[in-house]
Amino acid sequence: MEAVDFVRLGFSSGAKVSLSFDEFC
Repeated sequence: MEAVDFVRLGFSSGAKVSLSFDEFC
């Protein structure tokens, strides 16, 4: 896996977590 793909995966995962956290609160 390339570093760029890893960063994109982490960014999208972080965005989903933040979105779910906002909805939960």
